[in-house]
Amino acid sequence: MKPKICINCGKEFTPGKRNYARALSCSAYCNLKQYRAKNPGKSAKVKREWRRRNGVLERGSIEHRLAVSAKNKEVVARGEKHKLWKGDNVGYRALHRWVEGQLGKPDGCEECGRTGLTARKIHWANMSHQYKRDISDWKRLCVKCHKQYDIRRLSCQS
Repeated sequence: MKPKICINCGKEFTPGKRNYARALSCSAYCNLKQYRAKNPGKSAKVKREWRRRNGVLERGSIEHRLAVSAKNKEVVARGEKHKLWKGDNVGYRALHRWVEGQLGKPDGCEECGRTGLTARKIHWANMSHQYKRDISDWKRLCVKCHKQYDIRRLSCQS
């Protein structure tokens, strides 16, 4: 096959058999450059200007982010006002997340006083083991103290 010359950069190239007849450029980059030159109305800059003139916010722009966050603040219902609120009929993990949201994430154990604890080294422990939405029924304990508390409670019940 005879080599062709790219209409964009002027390099010599040899297209494949399948597209030899219609091949005009040496690469996808040159092809895109040529397309943009022939179709100025379809460029990203022109689209951006059209969106700005017509009030369509570009996704990811500062204006778009502000509009989305303002919309979310109006819509989001929290706590008992949320349509999926279950009250005391809540699951184990969701209840622990609720307690964490109400009481925060202290880094110290209330029993032994150790500090600097994070993640799995410290738990929200339910004192009555009834798992109700009562803030006064929860205590922040390190793993060791939480285990000892549960063992003591079980030995008293039997």
